[in-house]
Amino acid sequence: MVLQANAGAPSVAVRDPAAALFGAAQDADEVVQRLKLTIAELGQLDAASLEAFGAWLDRVSRLSKAVLDSGAHKHQVSISEQQGVMLAEVIRRSLDAHRGRVLEVLGDSSEADTIRRRWPRWTEEIVPAAIEAVAGVQP
Repeated sequence: MVLQANAGAPSVAVRDPAAALFGAAQDADEVVQRLKLTIAELGQLDAASLEAFGAWLDRVSRLSKAVLDSGAHKHQVSISEQQGVMLAEVIRRSLDAHRGRVLEVLGDSSEADTIRRRWPRWTEEIVPAAIEAVAGVQP
């Protein structure tokens, strides 16, 4: 569902309650992080900054507890797992299609037999390395 205030206004997607709660906790934490940076830049902590920081920290704590109590974080994990399964299937199908095209070009040659034997091992080596590189993870 998408809400639109008036013609020409940007539309806003309505999220499910779990996503909204998770997003609210993230937004509140972002405010806390910005307050920390502002306080650090000022080099001092005045009463107003301390009060604002404490209020937002309390909000983050309450929202984080609500996320954990609601199981919204489990919902996010489930979504991530589903996306991972879909990505794995896309990779597998893409690699199989590439293999098929290579084998068509090679026909019944000994190179084709070599590729058929080595392809699964190459896939097991290449795919995790590519995922680590894209995700910025060190092996």
